[in-house]
Amino acid sequence: MFELSTRKEYIPAIREELSVVADSIDNNGIQRLSYEALRRSTTLDSFIREVFRTKGDTLSVVRATTRDVPLGEHIIPKGLPSLVMV
Repeated sequence: MFELSTRKEYIPAIREELSVVADSIDNNGIQRLSYEALRRSTTLDSFIREVFRTKGDTLSVVRATTRDVPLGEHIIPKGLPSLVMV
C-alpha cells in the first residue's frame, strides 16, 4: 500500500481493472472481490511483483553476531541473534 501511495499514477489502471474483475456488487453498492477475481487482475499482480523485486518481501532481518560487539556499556555476545529493522 505504501508503494502504491507513492506511485499514484498506477492507481487508475489498477482501480479500473479491479472494477472489471469484481465478482459482484452488494446491497450497499460495494464491489466484492473474491480470491479468483484477484487472481485475474494482472495489472495489480504485476505491480506487486515489481515491488517485491525492487524492495524484497521482508520487513526485518535476523542476524547473528560473529564476534563480541560492544554497544555502549553493554556487550552483545558472539552468536547471539538480533533483529535488524530495514
